[in-house]
Amino acid sequence: MNKESFTDLVRFSGGLENATIISSFVDRLTPTGFEQYVTDFFKLPEYGFSSYRNGWFDDGGIDIKAARSKEDWSNQYLIVQCKKWAVYHIDEWEVAKFYGKVSDISRQHDCLLVFVTTSWFTPNAKAFCESKNIRFADYSDLLNFNAELPLETWISAISDPVEKELYLAPAYVPKAKSVKPLPDVQASDVSGLAAAIIQAVSAFVPVVAEKPGSNQNPGSNEKPKKPFVPYYGYYRNKAAKAKAAKSQK
Repeated sequence: MNKESFTDLVRFSGGLENATIISSFVDRLTPTGFEQYVTDFFKLPEYGFSSYRNGWFDDGGIDIKAARSKEDWSNQYLIVQCKKWAVYHIDEWEVAKFYGKVSDISRQHDCLLVFVTTSWFTPNAKAFCESKNIRFADYSDLLNFNAELPLETWISAISDPVEKELYLAPAYVPKAKSVKPLPDVQASDVSGLAAAIIQAVSAFVPVVAEKPGSNQNPGSNEKPKKPFVPYYGYYRNKAAKAKAAKSQK
């Protein structure tokens, strides 16, 4: 919230303390965070609602859907639209759009329709809400919300890092701890490690003993050692010699 808007809020909300509380909803929460706060507010024991996720009507862009049991064992349904706006007001068109989404279901079931905003309603919007039995809460009503469910307490209870990023504005999300870089590896350490690996591998390489005559002198009468020929080469050479001998006959 900019300085000019906050100054106006101080004047209209009744003082600096009230303005600070209201501006916290605008500055510290994301739109999703504001919706979750309002959801948790209506889950308080005083209201007794619980989130209803069984698809009893199409989502249709509605922010909050909940239900509670009445004394006659029937259900009352809660349908809430949230607008976390700092500057723009809620006009009749915005409220009419909300009512158009829920009018059919509200005629078929016992529904409590609520429109909550951090901004304010125009006179025409308030008149429309009253004509359609829609309860509305603007920036001044957030003081009552905060009295029953303090925003600071609600924020401090968020422990999941993912929820913090989802519900809180970026400026109020704790920074992740920096990871220390790995120490530099010196060339001498690398060469020493390579030598250790080579030595370990060499321990598993079998040593082939030299046969007698492998190092004979040129003038020796000892029969020279035949060169080692792999098995596949041996049979290939033997087949070639047999073929050449057959052709000479």
